[in-house]
Amino acid sequence: MGMPFKGESYEKNVLIKNRLEKDGFKVITKPLKKIYLDNQHKEFKYKCNFDVEITRDVIRNLDKIELVLLASSDSDFIALRNDVILQRKGFIFVCFEYNVAWEIRRSYHLFFEDIQEEVRYTK
Repeated sequence: MGMPFKGESYEKNVLIKNRLEKDGFKVITKPLKKIYLDNQHKEFKYKCNFDVEITRDVIRNLDKIELVLLASSDSDFIALRNDVILQRKGFIFVCFEYNVAWEIRRSYHLFFEDIQEEVRYTK
């Protein structure tokens, strides 16, 4: 989970993290970093690249995994999917329909929009 350093976004992420841990999930966090979009360093977006860490965790634990359910619309994970399937394990992407890569549309996938009632957080 990408973690902002402070503010309302940080507080919301802490609540989500705590809820997931209470439900038995292990939550790994990484600080967000600024990625500048221009040479003057005026425009930026926050990003938290987890691709390598996620891939390493899956590969290291593949003997204990039956199904990988990956919440990402990033086509960089197609290679991981291929490796997992070669080991006769299941792999499903979960992502938002509006920004999914075309390669993922050709894979087993679920759209959050289709399952939102089942996964919506309620207090």
